[in-house]
Amino acid sequence: QIGIKRISLPEINIKDIIAKMRENRRVEAAKITSQGERDVTAITKQGEVDAQKIISQGIEDATKITQQADNEAMTITARVHELEPEFYEFWKTMSTIRKTIGARTTLVLKHDNNVFRPLFEMPKWTKTTTATQENIQAVENLLRQETEKTDVPAGNWPPAVAPASAETPAPAETPAPAETPAPAETSAPAIPAPAIPAPAAPAPGGGIQTILGS
Repeated sequence: QIGIKRISLPEINIKDIIAKMRENRRVEAAKITSQGERDVTAITKQGEVDAQKIISQGIEDATKITQQADNEAMTITARVHELEPEFYEFWKTMSTIRKTIGARTTLVLKHDNNVFRPLFEMPKWTKTTTATQENIQAVENLLRQETEKTDVPAGNWPPAVAPASAETPAPAETPAPAETPAPAETSAPAIPAPAIPAPAAPAPGGGIQTILGS
């Protein structure tokens, strides 16, 4: 039988083989790196194109929405002026005060400025007829649609008031704990008072007498 236990190659051949393997790996790594850079460039360009399309579409949609909102606001304003112009003026003044004046706000105004007049004068529309009150309610509903920031949705305004029977009963009062009786006072031993000499009888002829106690 013939067997091969080991093949010995010259050392110079081993070095050449290792060098060729390294060169092949370097070439493959360069190819992969180059392909990756090309993919990154292509993806980046495509992303920029898509971003521009999205931004353009967003601007177009925002312009349409803004125009539609402006048209609706003009319609609401015209309707409000038709129903109750004085109430609309009062509403807008109060809304302006609420939005512009906050904590630590300083205003420099003329003495005859009318910005705060609605806060101190009774509006004329408060003494109107029932029909005008209905108009005011309609104006309030329209103005709530115009207001961008509201506390509750327009459909839930005004908030429903619970009937009197549905009120939550007040919690039962907890009886106060019985007072603990105070301990009986211990009488202190009697201390004899110092004897005070009786005042002497006034001398005949009058005068002032000084009495000293011990």
